[in-house]
Amino acid sequence: GGGGGGGGGGPSREELLARNTLANRIRWMLRETMGADGEFERRRAELQLLGGGGGGVGDDAVCESFVSSVRPGGFMHDLLHEGQLAAIHGGNLLVHGGVSSADGVALGRVPGREGRVVSVVEWAELLNSWYRQQLGEWTASPCWVSDDSSAVPRAVPGSRGGAALLDYCVPSGPPSVVLGRHLLKSGMPEPPPPSLVQSLAASGIHRLLVGHTPHGNCPTVIKSEAASEGAPSLEILMCDTSCSDMRTPDNRGAAVSEVQLLPDGSARVHGRLEDSSRLDYTLQGAGGGAPTDGDLVGRSCAPPPSPLPSPRHRHSDSSSDYSDLSLPRSADPSAPPPPKPPPPPPPPPPPPPPPPPP
Repeated sequence: GGGGGGGGGGPSREELLARNTLANRIRWMLRETMGADGEFERRRAELQLLGGGGGGVGDDAVCESFVSSVRPGGFMHDLLHEGQLAAIHGGNLLVHGGVSSADGVALGRVPGREGRVVSVVEWAELLNSWYRQQLGEWTASPCWVSDDSSAVPRAVPGSRGGAALLDYCVPSGPPSVVLGRHLLKSGMPEPPPPSLVQSLAASGIHRLLVGHTPHGNCPTVIKSEAASEGAPSLEILMCDTSCSDMRTPDNRGAAVSEVQLLPDGSARVHGRLEDSSRLDYTLQGAGGGAPTDGDLVGRSCAPPPSPLPSPRHRHSDSSSDYSDLSLPRSADPSAPPPPKPPPPPPPPPPPPPPPPPP
């Protein structure tokens, strides 16, 4: 007792309390919970640049910049209140990460609500309504609630306002549009299953735009193959290119791209790669029309030579109609069977009998 050293020669309680500063806690959160190691020093450099470059910026000023950004009137607070978890623009659905992953299907799911919402438009409205309710609880009680607090009626000891929204954004939570990703375990693009294409098409959605997972040095396009003439199709655009050039300090280098959603339902993708070469093409979308220079972008040249997915790649919810979420096209039951191998050659003739003895 008495504030001695920790077990095994570790730091004492006094040493731990001395290191438990706001600056160190923010550094830990950035590194361990946000994948943003080094952001504390980058914020310091930004503040010094905004201040004209004169004089140093201390830890207290950097901490205040982070804390004030989430207070009412702060830029991050206002950004959160302007945001949506799912946005529909024409025939385009925009979410942060995706609507499905190996962990489950987020499309149609609203936290705290039983069953799946079939209409994509209604689902987006309900999901955004739940998001705004969670933001309201967080604004009313942004700090951890003590055992004797009753500031928020729905709060429980050891929690804070908006706790369900935090759970929605971590890997251990429910299937989420924040953490979804349309990639195979190998990191290659995953063609959308027909059930997903049909569910989105039933609500007039023909294009899905996502970020979250850095992939490639320009937006990655995934196109579904229509099962028949006039059947619905889907384009998926993965637009996070923040790791275009890992040789540069910011991991992006000279690469930058823009996706423009045009009034006729097409989408223009233009920009430059990490070597400054230009890209510029148009995705036709579901509206048809004259061929464009982007008609072949995002199409698979041949079915991937992969085996049937293992059970862990399938959605475990038996009530969902997305059980074929990770089914590779090579395992499509409607695909023609592979050609039969040629028959083996006939056996060689037996040797002639030996000559009779003299």
